[in-house]
Amino acid sequence: MKQFALPFNFSLLASTFLTAAVVSVGGMAPQAQAAIQCQGNAQVLPGGGLHITPYCEDYNLARVAQKSGSKVTFRQIRTNPNLKQQLCFFLAGDIRVTSACAGLEGIEGDNRGR
Repeated sequence: MKQFALPFNFSLLASTFLTAAVVSVGGMAPQAQAAIQCQGNAQVLPGGGLHITPYCEDYNLARVAQKSGSKVTFRQIRTNPNLKQQLCFFLAGDIRVTSACAGLEGIEGDNRGR
């Protein structure tokens, strides 16, 4: 097979184009999101307001459980609904976790099925 000579260095052109594409896309990438900040059961919003979220409720549940002597982690609660239910049963009556445990079966204040 016969090879043809190109009037320019194709590999140099391709690498230059790829570099320019990466730089331009990198310049348009959004800033990394800041970690979610919780205050009790509420997420702190950018304007300084608060909004109750399931994420912060679970974070608060982990914090309260740890203060009560449990060695549970936030990640364990987020990934294991049965563990969350067990903790809610263990901490039943603690006003700090009422909203996180609301609606879970077998927890004080749950009226489903009765």
